[in-house]
Amino acid sequence: MKYSVLLKLYLFVLKIWAAEAQDNDYNVQEFSTYKCHCGGQCPREDGRCPADAQCDKGWFGLRCQYQDLLNILNAKITTQPKRLNIEWLPDGNDKTCNDNTNFKSITIKWLDQISIPLTFLRIVVSDPASLSTLEFRLVEEGDTDITPCHRPVYTLKGNNTMDIRCKDNIIITSLVLFGNLSFLCSVYISGGRNVAYRQSAMQTSNYTSLYEAAFAVDGNTDSNLEHNSCSHTNEETSPKWNLTLQSNYVINRIILFNRDNFNFVRLQGFVIQTFDSNRNVIEVYNDKNLAAQRIYQVNLKGNVDHPVNMISISLEGRDKILTLCEVETYGECPSGFWSLPCNKRCPTSCPDDCDRDTGACNNVCIGRSNPPQCDADCIDGRWGIHCRNDCSNECTENICHVRKGLCDQECDCYNNPPYCKTDVYKFSLEFVSFGIGCAACGVLCILVILALALSKTIVCQCKQRSRLEPELLFGKERNHYNEHKETSDDHFYEPVLSCRNNIGANPTVAIRKDTTEYAEA
Repeated sequence: MKYSVLLKLYLFVLKIWAAEAQDNDYNVQEFSTYKCHCGGQCPREDGRCPADAQCDKGWFGLRCQYQDLLNILNAKITTQPKRLNIEWLPDGNDKTCNDNTNFKSITIKWLDQISIPLTFLRIVVSDPASLSTLEFRLVEEGDTDITPCHRPVYTLKGNNTMDIRCKDNIIITSLVLFGNLSFLCSVYISGGRNVAYRQSAMQTSNYTSLYEAAFAVDGNTDSNLEHNSCSHTNEETSPKWNLTLQSNYVINRIILFNRDNFNFVRLQGFVIQTFDSNRNVIEVYNDKNLAAQRIYQVNLKGNVDHPVNMISISLEGRDKILTLCEVETYGECPSGFWSLPCNKRCPTSCPDDCDRDTGACNNVCIGRSNPPQCDADCIDGRWGIHCRNDCSNECTENICHVRKGLCDQECDCYNNPPYCKTDVYKFSLEFVSFGIGCAACGVLCILVILALALSKTIVCQCKQRSRLEPELLFGKERNHYNEHKETSDDHFYEPVLSCRNNIGANPTVAIRKDTTEYAEA
């Protein structure tokens, strides 16, 4: 009896462990169709990465299946002010973080005229309160203006991680991240998941059994035809290679690996067509490169309302041979679906907009307090995500910027809004120091007047010896951030000390909006 109870308990625990190993959301068989990017550690059949594993460079997210375009493609990272040490940002390690509190912005630009389809950004910080302060602007392909992400959707992925998704399908050349970057650890720019791996492929003919259609989706990007990892048709009229996906996906990007030893020019002029599950054509791409490429990066327009189920690659004309060494197709779930195979529907509480990894409703409100509606403003004294942060006591009446937490009214006993970190006592010492400098300047003015008396030229200018650095606040509107309207950068008024011409007079304080010039004597 005793052993029977122990056996039942053991089986119960084993059953729970097995359920947890599958996350209760995925079928074990599904993971034969996903390539391992868990730093070489994929011991389980369900594809889960070990807890201590770090994704391969260029990969992130659920089971390391999302490609990071910040690492994979040729991107240049610059900061304002300029800083040479920025290696911690793209290293894929969320535990290495920024140690410079002076960062104003980070710009990411793809070189060699590369443009990318933008789906979402993942931002990791060391202080959760800083997440609501972060924003980004982007430059769309064919444009030079910096514009905001239209209709952004925010998703929390734990306390320190947030995804920002642009609902509109756009292709960009660069983006700028700004806000409180003091606690920034990692930024990932999603290129989607390779949904072509080990999917059903067919072609119009096989050169031999060593060059069947399936070799183009075996995960091997070796472009040497002699290594038997490429598809290859006979010479024929309009050869075609078709790929049928296990589910419907929003496809944004396709990468073709051409053969690289000889005859690679054969692929020039290829045509890509995408189809829905009813075999209606969604999009057609015609290769117009003037020269054949070893690797083709093809951006598609990918529409969440028109998911793709089949992809066709062909050459038009007589006496053509189609060779593909690997086809990578990057996409994600269409609106209303989630899970890696995108075969689970979003819950009824958010039927069209749930997290594509977990199925949870995207209900993050920044500067608002009532998810998922997000239409109730923060009460005075609160700010941030779901208004869960308290405004600083240094802010007058504890009122602060609902998104950034800065004192956008006035300071109590502090003189440098919106940050309110320099106290009045310190300011008074600076003021006295300034007065001494002004008096010394007055003596100098008398000597100059005497020296120039004969020429009747009077030059007397007193410049402030020390002053506070002007500060900026990105936008002073408090209650319109979820509407995503543009706000201009406003200088906050700050006291500027001025020295008057009458020698010996007490220095006065002039309030000026332009904080970039010194006050004149």
